[in-house]
Amino acid sequence: FSIMEWREEGEEDVSLTDNELLERLYLKVEYETLRRLPQHSDYLVFTIRPHFAPLSSLAATPLACAALASEIRALPQGLLEYRGIGKAATKRVVLGFLDAVAAHFGVSDVA
Repeated sequence: FSIMEWREEGEEDVSLTDNELLERLYLKVEYETLRRLPQHSDYLVFTIRPHFAPLSSLAATPLACAALASEIRALPQGLLEYRGIGKAATKRVVLGFLDAVAAHFGVSDVA
């Protein structure tokens, strides 16, 4: 997974409220496969199917929110940066949203 902030082309960093930032964050998940070609089994085909959804769309899935929050907390800083959550403000907003959804539905940490 990774978290991406939607920006207009050429847009500079701007000061956003937490809610404004949340509205701009998207979750990206990739489904990757390796398949052998049926008639040429010495060859492999690697496919990637990316899926994007607004982070706010996870509001209906409290278990997923709790699990994702737990995963984010366990990641070292280098992986947080690679996955788009390296900035303190982004991490704070993402974890705040995920924790709020989980708490609203009474889901505790699923680590």
